[in-house]
Amino acid sequence: MVLITNNFLKLASGEFDLKTIFTLLLSDKCIDKLQNLDALESLRWADFSKNKIVRIENLNPNLSTLMFLNLSHNQIQRVSCLESLTNLQSLKLNANPIGRLADVQGIIPLKALTHLWFQNIDGQDRCPVCSTDNYRDEILKLNSNIQSLDSQRKNLPDLLFKEECDLDLPDSVPSWELELGNIDDIVNPTMVNDKLNPLVADFENKVNECKKRLQESDKMLKTMVIA
Repeated sequence: MVLITNNFLKLASGEFDLKTIFTLLLSDKCIDKLQNLDALESLRWADFSKNKIVRIENLNPNLSTLMFLNLSHNQIQRVSCLESLTNLQSLKLNANPIGRLADVQGIIPLKALTHLWFQNIDGQDRCPVCSTDNYRDEILKLNSNIQSLDSQRKNLPDLLFKEECDLDLPDSVPSWELELGNIDDIVNPTMVNDKLNPLVADFENKVNECKKRLQESDKMLKTMVIA
C-alpha cells in the first residue's frame, strides 16, 4: 500500500511547497487511507479514484478550499466526515459499496454541493444504494442544494437507457444517384479553375465596388464635418 506523506505529495504534484498545490491527481495509486493532507491549504481539485480507500477521514478545515473530490471506485461504505469541506461543489462516489440511504447522510452538511454521483448516467458503476426505492428523490431531499445527481439535472425528467433497442428500418433504402461527372474532371486543376475563376472575379468586383462606396461615404462625412 502507498502512504500519503509530504514527499509523496510533492512528487505526485510536482510542487515543492504543499501550500501551492491546487490540483492533486492520485488515481490508481494503491492508496488505502486518506491522511496527511493538512498542509494542502490551497487545494481545489482532488482525484483519489480507483484506490483502496475504505473510509472518508482526515479531511479537516484546512481543506475548506476544496471544490471537487473524486472518490469513485474505492471501498467506501459510508459517506461521512465531509462537513469541513465548506466549498465542496462536486463529489464523485461511483462504484463504492454504499448500500443504504442511511449511509449517505454525510452529504447533508455540504451547503455548497451542487453535483453528486453515485453512478454514471447510464447506470454503470453504480453504488448499491442506487437500487433502493425512490433513490433519486430521497437523495435530493437530503441536500436541496444539489442541482445534478448522476449527471442528470434536478428539474429534468428521468433519462431511460435501454440495453437493446430495436430500430424500425425500411426493407430497402432508396439510392441517391449524384451526377458527379467524370472523376478526372473533378480533380483536374484546369477544369476546377475554369469553374472557379468567373466566381472569384465576380466576388472581387463586388468587393471593389464596396470599397469604392465606402470611400465615397468617408469623403462625404469629412465634408460634413468641415462644413
